Amino acid sequence: MEKGIPLLSFIKKLSPELDEPEHLTDYCDLLQRAAWTPGVRGLCDVPIRHYKTETTLHAIVWMLVEDPTREIIFLTHTLEAAQARGKRLRQLAEAAGVGPAKGTNTITHWMNDHGGGVVVM
Repeated sequence: MEKGIPLLSFIKKLSPELDEPEHLTDYCDLLQRAAWTPGVRGLCDVPIRHYKTETTLHAIVWMLVEDPTREIIFLTHTLEAAQARGKRLRQLAEAAGVGPAKGTNTITHWMNDHGGGVVVM
């Protein structure tokens, strides 16, 4: 997957079955800013089932495409949710070419060939 694509477009390119979540444009802008600006704080207030999690998972992969040395922590509310999100995140990362390196491929913690990776808890 190529660098320099805006997050909204990246989502559609990585997962063609999804529409660009235009209703989350402000959230995507916040995630993009947070990727490059230290100390960004933000809040997303959107009802459930509005693609926040899927957008966030795509944003993590987008961040790894932009900088594959990045180390990311994704926190959620339960171990079961972490495992489910971790599986989906690995699928997306593998599809984008920034997925787990051989020998580091676990559901909740993995690294890629560039030293970056994700911990899901």
